[in-house]
Amino acid sequence: MPAELDLIPVASAVVEFQVSRSTLYKLIQRGELNRYRKVGEKRTLLDRRQVRRVLRPRRVR
Repeated sequence: MPAELDLIPVASAVVEFQVSRSTLYKLIQRGELNRYRKVGEKRTLLDRRQVRRVLRPRRVR
């Protein structure tokens, strides 16, 4: 059974992860982040765990 999504608005992700809106939307466009919307709402929601996973620091070789 899949875990529940922890959805947050883009504005909250910007503050929590200290990245720009444009960075998040670029990640969405590249397919690295999934975008969610509730029925009847226009705002974009992101899964907090997925954002954390995509933005985590990686070792550079």
